[in-house]
Amino acid sequence: MKSISNKHHYIPIFFTKGFSDDNENIYVYDKTKDFIHYKKKSPSSVFFEMGRNTGKIHEKQFDEVETVQFGILDNLASKFIEEIRQHINPVELLNSYKIVQLKWFASNFYWRLPVNDEIFDSMYPYLNINPKAIVGDTGIPIDELLKIDLFKKVVRSNMPFSTFEIDKVNEMEIVADIIKLPIKYLLLSDNPIVYKKVPGLQSNIHQELIFAISADVLFVLTEKGKYNEINADIINYLNLLIIHQAQKYVVSHSFETLTSFVNVYRECIREKEILCSERLFSLVNGYK
Repeated sequence: MKSISNKHHYIPIFFTKGFSDDNENIYVYDKTKDFIHYKKKSPSSVFFEMGRNTGKIHEKQFDEVETVQFGILDNLASKFIEEIRQHINPVELLNSYKIVQLKWFASNFYWRLPVNDEIFDSMYPYLNINPKAIVGDTGIPIDELLKIDLFKKVVRSNMPFSTFEIDKVNEMEIVADIIKLPIKYLLLSDNPIVYKKVPGLQSNIHQELIFAISADVLFVLTEKGKYNEINADIINYLNLLIIHQAQKYVVSHSFETLTSFVNVYRECIREKEILCSERLFSLVNGYK
């Protein structure tokens, strides 16, 4: 009998490894407890939920959303993400095809993250769903199928495809850039993409965004003609914002780096300083 996968990473392990040290270990800040774990952890120890993508139909347990769909997508994504990470000057790789890949990867992340569960739940009753196109003929009446939790998970896993209008990807008035930092410095959280505006159903793939691909590689999409050079102030503010919008976990390759930013973040909260994406993009676009 086939064993069912149960430990489901909403941020793939391969991606978290990009924020690890040379021995593929990470340090973890638990935001809910306001505690930094001083012992190193494995990338597999964070960013997962038990049974997140499993469910039952006719009393039979299925895990294909995790093992098949996400498994295939993560395998494909790991190849082009690693290519960017390892390149000495990754901006040289930034052709229109690579931009499409990165936009799709960001969209895939958006729909997988627990932080966006409420957004999807609010949209689900209003989606134009064709069950046969998604799962074939199950023999289950449509009104009953729509109520099954596993089918809902299947629909959600298909959101990057249903919202990705590839013919519009290159029509947006934006500029794309990949920045390679001289040292590892960027943080990763369970809410790792900073959008200028909260994305809607059809718009998240075209939004202005900033997305750390690894501890030393940053992907930027922003308004054409207003892009400013990425500097230390922008990077520092980005790390604080990543902590601020995290739901539970923030990780880093370095205990010192993580501790430094968490302490600054704590001070920001005590001083009631407003941390927001609008401020970050005002820096990126050269505004004071």
